Amino acid sequence: MPDPKQKALGDELFGTPMETAASEASPTDEPSDAPDLDTIQTDSEKQALPEQEKLFRVAKRVRSKLHNLPDPTKPPLGFVPGRGFDVVFPFIKLPHLKPNLNGDWVQFGSPDLEPNRLYYGDNLQVLRTLPSNSIDLIYIDPPFFSGAEYNVIWGDTNEVRTFSDIWEGGLDTYLIWLNARLWEMRRVLKPTGSIYVHCDWHASHYIKSEMDKTFGYENFRNEITWRRTGSHNAGKKFGPIHDTLLFYTKSKGKTYNFQRTYTPYLKGHVESYFKKKDERGGRYWTNALTGKGLRGGLSGREWRGYNPTERGRHWAVPGRIVEDLGIDPDLSLLDKLEALAEAGYVQFPPQGSVAMPTYVQYLEKSPGQPVGDIWAYQPHTSGTLHGSDDEIDKDVRWLNNQGDAERIGYPTQKPEALLERIIKASSDPGDVVADFFCGGGVAPTAAQRLGRRWVACDSSRVAVSVTLDRLVKLGEEQSGVMSNYGKSGQVQAKMDLPTPEDAVPDIRVNYVGVYPMDRFKAVDQSKFEDFILQCLAALADNSDSVISGWRSAREPMRVGPADPNVAPDAKDVQAFFEAVIKRLQPKMRTVARYVCWRTSPELTAYRRKLSDYIRRNIQPKGVDLDFDFLLIDSEEFRDRIRQKYPDADDNEFLLRFTKEPVIGEIAATRLGSRKYGFEARDADSTNAGGYLVNCQWDFEYQRGHFAADSAYVLGRRELKGKEAKAAGHKFEAVLTAEHTFPSNGNRAVACRIQDNLGAEVVRILTVEVT
Repeated sequence: MPDPKQKALGDELFGTPMETAASEASPTDEPSDAPDLDTIQTDSEKQALPEQEKLFRVAKRVRSKLHNLPDPTKPPLGFVPGRGFDVVFPFIKLPHLKPNLNGDWVQFGSPDLEPNRLYYGDNLQVLRTLPSNSIDLIYIDPPFFSGAEYNVIWGDTNEVRTFSDIWEGGLDTYLIWLNARLWEMRRVLKPTGSIYVHCDWHASHYIKSEMDKTFGYENFRNEITWRRTGSHNAGKKFGPIHDTLLFYTKSKGKTYNFQRTYTPYLKGHVESYFKKKDERGGRYWTNALTGKGLRGGLSGREWRGYNPTERGRHWAVPGRIVEDLGIDPDLSLLDKLEALAEAGYVQFPPQGSVAMPTYVQYLEKSPGQPVGDIWAYQPHTSGTLHGSDDEIDKDVRWLNNQGDAERIGYPTQKPEALLERIIKASSDPGDVVADFFCGGGVAPTAAQRLGRRWVACDSSRVAVSVTLDRLVKLGEEQSGVMSNYGKSGQVQAKMDLPTPEDAVPDIRVNYVGVYPMDRFKAVDQSKFEDFILQCLAALADNSDSVISGWRSAREPMRVGPADPNVAPDAKDVQAFFEAVIKRLQPKMRTVARYVCWRTSPELTAYRRKLSDYIRRNIQPKGVDLDFDFLLIDSEEFRDRIRQKYPDADDNEFLLRFTKEPVIGEIAATRLGSRKYGFEARDADSTNAGGYLVNCQWDFEYQRGHFAADSAYVLGRRELKGKEAKAAGHKFEAVLTAEHTFPSNGNRAVACRIQDNLGAEVVRILTVEVT
């Protein structure tokens, strides 16, 4: 029994019971990366809605006659004042797992650069771990409101459950689901930040109405129309061939680079406008240097004998001209006119003419047509002046179903050119670009090509794997370095370091809510303990006791080995048991748990001895002690966490620990000269309810470096009709492949498979190619 001193120590450490206390344990990230989740929740719940009343008013004489006026000044659907969206989607404070393992830390030889981040997990939970005001540009392509079946792209259970839940309640449920995420995106955007939401005709107008409530009508910038296909047979209506991008800013801050976004002139435009030629044969046309209406100040002054006010006009020098020609923007208006004239860009009328001077626009100095809000690739135009007659309009084109080098193989893939235009227009080099529905990784790929940092997220393990593979290949191309995976930020000794101008940041994969068990092998024991304590919303024990932490004043726990393959040592269990006994108090129930991945037959036998000891020596003294093991990948562990979040729906609560799939063997069959067939035999998921959804192949595998062959990025087949109904899912992995090698010799061939619950494994075979 504890003496009074021990009781006083317990009171000093814990005070009142802590059933509702938030965890103060650090996640598995380094301390500098640890997010302050309480601060983030406060920022989220307390951010102010825009004051829509300034914009939306109804005259009293009209209001008095109506009773059903829509009210755009109300909060977005699902929002509760002072709570944000926490009522509908409770804050579930889940830790990050950032392993130092192959495939999760990709290094390009520049460890001093801040790494780019790829998250596997539900984007709402990921957003709720990101600091406020940290992102410059967000692009998202969320699932369209066109039915759950259409939007199941990857086949992961996370994706299927989420989308099924969204569409069960209709459009209102869909908008609430999206609003909660937009609310967090607004929080993480910098004051100068921008957001583009990609949607289609099913819900675009409803989404805009909700975004007005979240971001403010005054911060709406554009509704952009993008032609996504050439034609679409729609039966009894005109074929829908466009998508919509809703573009908002967080405030009226920086305008970025819109004035410098152009498309090349079409040939017809050049021939219609640039008709004149100078003595060198250079094409040009002339444009007005004045605008309609009278203005005060320098714009109405006389210049070189010409007075625009006499004609009811004023001087007007487009800012685009000043920027394109490199004229000092701080010059006065008349000095800008003088600079244009001295540079030969002003044409004066003949003496005695009543005309005004004009600006000379040379074709060779013209960057092209400023981009408007209709991005429409025209497949039948005659081309540009600088190309052949059959060259087509260079606006953003959709991806062809076949023969397009970008295409990976999923139906909603967007072209990189679309993202490049957005990123160039709304960010600068070095800015942070985020995509929280990253799919196959188009946005982070375009961002990296353009020298931006990026954050990407998806709830599908297949999507994250495809994205990572794509970005690894790009990083190698940019840096000239064969990437490697390692620990402690060190690069392999044989790696050639890039030159400073070719430096590429590392890629770190973070897991939030779905945790592959094999990844914990590389987690430091102290960080693993912090991870488990944070999962259970427990506080660390800062004394010298073997007790790791406390979930409440009567719930001590000890965290076992980080390696899932290692069972606890019986002596460690005994030490924990003895430490718990010292803290027992009469007439109080103590629930002690040794938290670990697995036990052993010896530990099971030892647990029976401890139960017998409690029954014979402790219970007779009026003390209630419940002592047991708590397995981390068990439903009991998950349920103990869910006790803190009783209102969380199962589809939103994606905490899961997954085991690696298995591949019995990789079999190779010679089909011809240097041509081989491969098969992953006896491959299956080891998780309850698991099945394989994708199989990738690397025919030039190098240790620690998996790069999927372009033909096998998505190795799966789609199930339809009765077959899909019988299987209960949409996709299954295709476990075979064929490949013709370019030369003879030994080759390492690797197969990587993923299951529907977020687990993957790589198996390797060495083949002597002849």
